[in-house]
Amino acid sequence: NRETALQLLKLNDEKAKLMWYKNAWSMFLINTMAWDPERAKDFISKISKKAREKAIFECERLKKYFWLNELKYYDLPYYSRKFKEEKYQIDDEKIKEYFEFNYILSWLFNFVEKFFGISMKYIETDNTDQMCYEVYYQWKQISYFVLDPFYRKWKRSWAWANFLREKSKDALPIVINVLNLSKVENWPILLKLRDCETLFHEFWHAIHAMVWKSRYVELSSFSVEWDFVELPSR
Repeated sequence: NRETALQLLKLNDEKAKLMWYKNAWSMFLINTMAWDPERAKDFISKISKKAREKAIFECERLKKYFWLNELKYYDLPYYSRKFKEEKYQIDDEKIKEYFEFNYILSWLFNFVEKFFGISMKYIETDNTDQMCYEVYYQWKQISYFVLDPFYRKWKRSWAWANFLREKSKDALPIVINVLNLSKVENWPILLKLRDCETLFHEFWHAIHAMVWKSRYVELSSFSVEWDFVELPSR
């Protein structure tokens, strides 16, 4: 993909200069909190320096442990997993037993009620794929929430949060979380740690979409700067 990537960079640079930007980086950062390329570069360089040192240390540790002369990037996941299993007896399949889907979802809803005073009331429907809720804050309904958690054929991969209907003076918002968790019929649904992180992450996006208050719709919810929109979800 190198030639394609270089062509994209060249075209983006030409587009930026046609629009009177100094370069493509300046054009892409105009609607962000970073705003200035030098600020972004300074921020990234401080992180990358420490991350690189840590990565080199971890790779050298794996090479030494497994008696490897070299370690290719595509072999990293395999040796990292083997290292955790042998050195620390960490088994991802065993960890899944602690993360049963319904228990984790209940814990998440209880936490958001204690922490923010936001409560979720389940709505009975005929649809077994989606889970629907009324959302309340201080005994007043503020939103509807739809959770579509499980994989099915033709469904777009990965996970995201979005609106089925945005908030307005006349209507409550309908916020949706979509995931692709594995479901086994008539058996507990066990999640990997990464699945739990994804479930929590997208739910905080949903909370952000439900509770925002702004005079201007274009400065609210998912319409904020794209380097800010991830902050509530983290």
